[in-house]
Amino acid sequence: MMKRINRPYFVFLIWNVFMVLAVHVMTIKHEAGKGISGNGNLGILALFPALISFIILCLWTVYRCRWWFYDQREYWGRKGNIIIVVGALVMSVLSVCWQLHFIEGLRLQSTDIQIIQGRLCTDSGG
Repeated sequence: MMKRINRPYFVFLIWNVFMVLAVHVMTIKHEAGKGISGNGNLGILALFPALISFIILCLWTVYRCRWWFYDQREYWGRKGNIIIVVGALVMSVLSVCWQLHFIEGLRLQSTDIQIIQGRLCTDSGG
């Protein structure tokens, strides 16, 4: 039988999703051919509260998982708990690798834009 959802945890999880969306929406983005205008990046205003909120959510999740594993130890057995932990670690490593790949792609795109802008400046004589 499934236990009911912990309402404060669920509300805090939804709050974290909104914080991530706030950072995404408030971040100034470069558009090809238009450039960037503004006095700064407003996404930083939402980034620090979002980071603190995320750290709290991570600690809360670890605490809740600890008790869940303790409750499920007879049902799943030791091997089941190890499989869940290893699966979570593999997903975490794959997530980090995917983010690094994404960042590398952005770096290469930025380098390409700088090369193209450099060519345009030299072609126009400036």
